[in-house]
Amino acid sequence: MNYQKNQKVVSAVLNYPILSSFGIIYGQVYTPLASIKNKKSMIKKHIFKFIQQTYGINQMQIIEHDRRPFKVELRQIICLYCRDNEFTLKSIGQILGGRDHSTVVNNLKKGNAYLLFEEDYSDKYKSFVRNFDLYLSAI
Repeated sequence: MNYQKNQKVVSAVLNYPILSSFGIIYGQVYTPLASIKNKKSMIKKHIFKFIQQTYGINQMQIIEHDRRPFKVELRQIICLYCRDNEFTLKSIGQILGGRDHSTVVNNLKKGNAYLLFEEDYSDKYKSFVRNFDLYLSAI
């Protein structure tokens, strides 16, 4: 019991997740491993529903081969979010309508560069992550 308490304190101080045999501890919040394993399937199932509700763009409009900046930006954000949640390049490409892994790599490179150098893009990504995670937790 004391071991778990010490893990929570260290995690809260470092703001870094600690993996234990019981689950993942983020600060004072305990997240069971089962919910982390199900997160990938929840992301696949609900990401386009969330985007439809939030941005008013349906799945077909996002995955079509259209280079309008707001659609490209959304695809990059989807790639970044999925990669942060440990999706493979192939599975990200499948989510985006069967795109090749090299297309996903290109989106990740550009998205990461924008995150570093464009504050507006970084704010959009952080907002997407925060709101989508809240959306998933409400399900």
